[in-house]
Amino acid sequence: MNSGEQYCFMCVSKMAEGMDKLVSAAGGEILSRDDRSYGVVLTVRKK
Repeated sequence: MNSGEQYCFMCVSKMAEGMDKLVSAAGGEILSRDDRSYGVVLTVRKK
């Protein structure tokens, strides 16, 4: 991803718990987290 690009994806809640470290290590940030009955929808952006 290029700087400023956003990406939205869904994962299971257990996996979403570790995404903070992974996203920040890759130079990004989590913009939003939406917990739903079928999983977690995350929106991330590259810094």
